[in-house]
Amino acid sequence: MSGAKIRGNVLIVDDEETVGIGMSEMLKDAGFHAVYVTNGAEAVREAQKSQYSLVFMDMVMPGMNGLETFRDIKKVGS
Repeated sequence: MSGAKIRGNVLIVDDEETVGIGMSEMLKDAGFHAVYVTNGAEAVREAQKSQYSLVFMDMVMPGMNGLETFRDIKKVGS
């Protein structure tokens, strides 16, 4: 989408690569800037680097689960 306006920044957090990659590619095709990470710790680091309009997150992940990750991301935005 060269020259097209980006519609928003979306972060996808899922430990299943097929889900995360598929979702990020669909969003990119729709004009969004989509970033995919595979775990909660990566999601928190990404939230510290950039602002996201929307986060799609798996709730059941090894290590930090979705709720823990959500709470840590929310602290970044405070």
